[in-house]
Amino acid sequence: MNPKPALSALEAFIANATAATRRSAEPADCVLAVAPLMLELIERASGFLEPQHYRSDPNHYARNLVYDAPDASPSLYTLVWLPGRGDRCLRGQVLQRAWLCAE
Repeated sequence: MNPKPALSALEAFIANATAATRRSAEPADCVLAVAPLMLELIERASGFLEPQHYRSDPNHYARNLVYDAPDASPSLYTLVWLPGRGDRCLRGQVLQRAWLCAE
């Protein structure tokens, strides 16, 4: 019997975030359920983010797709600001209406 391979950090996040959002009817409850998962994901970002996820735009923030959900479940993007643009946050991850700063 072969053991199942471990899920990558991104795959585990998507599975757990999708389950959490399906259990939460209100958007605010989704944010509360997904925020701790996002904090864990940020700790592992170097293991799955690629150069295209860090692309920026000199005129405004750039939104870069990390994961495109095949159904109506949440997708994942990076938001990238150049220094001096936006607020003090340089990089953020977006999931539905939740975002966290990754400085």
